[in-house]
Amino acid sequence: MDGHLQVFAHEGRIEIGDWFYLGAGSTVWSSDPKGIKIGNRVLVSSNVAIHDTNSHPMDAKKRFSQTEAIWRTGHPRTDPGIRSAPVTIGDDVWIGMGAIIMKGVTIGDRSIISAGAIVRSDVPADSLVRADLTNDVMRLAGAHQ
Repeated sequence: MDGHLQVFAHEGRIEIGDWFYLGAGSTVWSSDPKGIKIGNRVLVSSNVAIHDTNSHPMDAKKRFSQTEAIWRTGHPRTDPGIRSAPVTIGDDVWIGMGAIIMKGVTIGDRSIISAGAIVRSDVPADSLVRADLTNDVMRLAGAHQ
């Protein structure tokens, strides 16, 4: 594993299955109580972001206050008002270089997320998410039934 796993001080959870690979420069960050669940045989390329959180409050004053606290004493031990939602990644998923997996997303088994894709909504099993202007989701030919 060459990437970075981070559970926030106030809350968060990361559960990883067997044969997981996290590429260089990739981050998995959790502040959600249900957290991030990653299945078996999942391959995550380099510079991928998988986050179940906005990381900072939406309100500007709270955001600066949280940032100042992080700089001075580390991450706060109480929730400063960060929005979060669980992320689930199924078995045998491949996530390409530079992809971003946003909070609240479920990626179905055997799916492929292409390089540079931004995943904002659920992906069914046996799907390919392309990184173009539309981020289309399409079924993989000959996919497991």
